[in-house]
Amino acid sequence: MSEKLITFVAPTFQQMPFILPSFVYQLLAQDNDQWAAIIIHDGPSTDGSKEFMDGIVSKYPQHFTYFESEERVGNWGHKNRHIGLMMVKTPWVAMTNADNQYCYAFVKHFLGDMTDGKTDAQTFPISHSYFGYEPFYRGFGCGATDLMQFIVRTEMAQTVGFTSELHHADGVFLEAIKAAFPNMRLGVRTGLFGFHN
Repeated sequence: MSEKLITFVAPTFQQMPFILPSFVYQLLAQDNDQWAAIIIHDGPSTDGSKEFMDGIVSKYPQHFTYFESEERVGNWGHKNRHIGLMMVKTPWVAMTNADNQYCYAFVKHFLGDMTDGKTDAQTFPISHSYFGYEPFYRGFGCGATDLMQFIVRTEMAQTVGFTSELHHADGVFLEAIKAAFPNMRLGVRTGLFGFHN
């Protein structure tokens, strides 16, 4: 089993029977296995999410961690996102949502970036539902970058935490990292690496 390099942290809420399985299976379809995923359901599920994920975790314990918060927190699951972030043990993290999709070679594409020691974060274009699934890339900053559009070194992400509960908390998180690490080395990739639903 290969050493894990990156963890996908994804809140979910009542996304059975299609969205949550789709997220899980597109990760399992990655052509590199150096990844893990932490999926957090916002409150106790009533749609079969727990039963589905219990089966997935029992079959793929090396890849998946799943838990449900005691109560639903709302606010796009941001509090749960922070809890998941603090559980990450891999050197890199991808903060995302369980309705997002990554290309099947996503992990493989970023292997060099995650292991060569030359960058601290990577950003990349995606296809975005808010813009008719047109390619979306507007730079690296609040209001320009969607949550799934960057990966970052875990130590940096955990230093600032995912503490905002605002709609644009992804931008607040990104700007907090930039402020805490002004010399952060950013890599910008071209090509589409996933789509946002």
